[in-house]
Amino acid sequence: KPAAERVIERSAVAVIEGNAPRIKQLESKVTTFGRRRPEDGLIDWRWCAEDVRNLVRAVTKPYPGAFTFAGSQRVLVWWTQHAEPRAAVEHASGRVLRDASGVYVTCGDRRRLKLTKIEVEGVEQDPLAATRILPNGIQLSSQQSEQS
Repeated sequence: KPAAERVIERSAVAVIEGNAPRIKQLESKVTTFGRRRPEDGLIDWRWCAEDVRNLVRAVTKPYPGAFTFAGSQRVLVWWTQHAEPRAAVEHASGRVLRDASGVYVTCGDRRRLKLTKIEVEGVEQDPLAATRILPNGIQLSSQQSEQS
């Protein structure tokens, strides 16, 4: 049986009857974690593809989203998927590769992620239609450049 089932079987009756043991938490054992900040969603394309994908998944809607910069333009990345086939490519991390099947970005492990849902200037759009923002070969970055 999974551990959760065993704990519930052991504890449920006492909790329902109101006589489960109450143990005060020791202040010396308390841990905290700071609030999430918008910059926590910044994509570092040097990470491996799975880590970038997991970041995007972790901060997608209803949260503020993962983001990157295409020149001076901030691009929110709402969803990605692993490229097929999962062969490694010889491009710098953050490099955009376009073809008829989609828009792909190379990650630090030289694997690619397909951008499937993005937002630019408050408008969600198909990455394939965003040719001005994501032209073939553009280098995505974790810093906003002054060029457009």
